[in-house]
Amino acid sequence: MAKEVMKTHDFTFCDRPSLLLLSILTYNGSDIAFSKYGEKWRQLRKMIVVELLNAKRVQSFRSIREEEVSDLVKSIYESEGSVVNLTKMIYSMTYGITGRAAFGKKNQQQQVFISAFEKILIILGGFCIADLFPSIKILLERVSSTKTKFEKLCRETDGILQDIINDHKNSDKEARDEDLVDVLLKLQQENKHSKNPLTDDNIKSVIQAGDALDWW
Repeated sequence: MAKEVMKTHDFTFCDRPSLLLLSILTYNGSDIAFSKYGEKWRQLRKMIVVELLNAKRVQSFRSIREEEVSDLVKSIYESEGSVVNLTKMIYSMTYGITGRAAFGKKNQQQQVFISAFEKILIILGGFCIADLFPSIKILLERVSSTKTKFEKLCRETDGILQDIINDHKNSDKEARDEDLVDVLLKLQQENKHSKNPLTDDNIKSVIQAGDALDWW
């Protein structure tokens, strides 16, 4: 049994299962967590580890983390004696940290993105009937109201992320501090003629995965 799993069918067991809702959210496995195991995954993993998760890059965002936490504490202090929605405030702080690190600033559509992503995570926390019966998965996908609702939410977040990417492509990089989108776009240009080029969907999936980890 160990030989079958670890050697004969090792590539098969390296992959995560293909789930309907996660496939939609990750642009058909364009992120590092749900990408099919292979050269594309190895290249994406290398880019993230070397360029995004190195000690220097993480340390460069320290001031952002400190500012956002300080703003949260100040906001709570100023609300002394009144009822506050701490969950919402922490969500806002988390988005502030990830948003400024990834995009260079808070996005104008912050609350729209947070609201849509909260609903996405709630749906992901449930179950999808199409994944329970893979033999008739195609039929169940067509009649699933969950899929329709989920796709609508994902279109909202996709539109916001694509606007951010387009804004970075069209703006002057010299006039601002380098953020994670800038790094990913630079890697996209450097690898555009490679066998596995970095696409906009890859970039959106990587950013979205960070948001999901923060809020899950």
